[in-house]
Amino acid sequence: MKNRHYSANPKILLLISFVVGLMATYFTSWQPVFAGTLTKSTIMEYNMQAGGQGNIAIEFTAASNSGASPAVSVNLSNLSTSLQSASLSVSGGTCNTSPFSTGTPFNGTTPSDGSGIVSFTSSTTFSTGTTYCTIITASPSLITNPAAGAYTALLTAGADSQTDAVYVVSGTSNAYTVSSTVPSSFTMSISPSTDALGTLSSTAVSTSTGVTVSVNTNSASGWLMWASDANSGLKSLNTGHTISSVSTSSNITMSTKISTDGFALGVTSVTSGSATGPYADSGGGTGAGLSTSLNEIAYDSSTSSATNNVGLKEMATILATDQASNDYNDTITIVGAGSF
Repeated sequence: MKNRHYSANPKILLLISFVVGLMATYFTSWQPVFAGTLTKSTIMEYNMQAGGQGNIAIEFTAASNSGASPAVSVNLSNLSTSLQSASLSVSGGTCNTSPFSTGTPFNGTTPSDGSGIVSFTSSTTFSTGTTYCTIITASPSLITNPAAGAYTALLTAGADSQTDAVYVVSGTSNAYTVSSTVPSSFTMSISPSTDALGTLSSTAVSTSTGVTVSVNTNSASGWLMWASDANSGLKSLNTGHTISSVSTSSNITMSTKISTDGFALGVTSVTSGSATGPYADSGGGTGAGLSTSLNEIAYDSSTSSATNNVGLKEMATILATDQASNDYNDTITIVGAGSF
């Protein structure tokens, strides 16, 4: 069998090469552009309650470069066909801190509202992989929510889009109540625990070094303080004699009691509040007596939670004939309470 050899016609080869080149040029230059799906998109309602009114914030990550002044729209027609159009506006503002944390804020032209679709032109060119956010508001609010249930909303940014799920909750099921109690408090302390009058004189008023009573309370109407004593004066067991208290109901100037038996308590200072009348002493040696019954000595009628310091001192005068002894003493009891 003889081998046959065929030779290609040069004109046919030239024609085939031309057609192949033309097709390659056509398919290389024709590149269809398809809309992309947003890498990430969020449509957040400020009020999710059924019948509730609120605005929305959007955040998305671009899937493709948008070109200058891209169109943005949020199709809310499935959620609400009646959007408020008064004072409709778009502002990035603080959207990257509230409610979103990563988005680049962008602004837009005054939006339009048509059949539940909010449309506007962005002032920012969207770049692939970059996240953007903005807030859409109206007066008094953009959306009045329908009945509770699941809804969808289409977000479009340039050539990219994504359908988001939006849920409307019933009643106040997206809120909860926090309850707590601040307990009533009242504390009191006395320092020091002893107070010395020293050696008494029949020719002068003897005054003690004094004590401080500290009161701390969160009462709404302040506090009160009372005092009583064990002996209604300074009593000596050795002699059986008592240097009697002066009147509990009058403010006594103790210098008028020199050369007589007299014992009194004076409130020298109150950080916040006042001494009760008979016991007031502002450095003038005045005060009132004590008895085994409680007598109000100081008070504060205002709200008080800071520490209040009440200064107390005792004063005494004696007869020249009082029997000598080193055991004249008394125990004073202080009682305090908050006015809640």
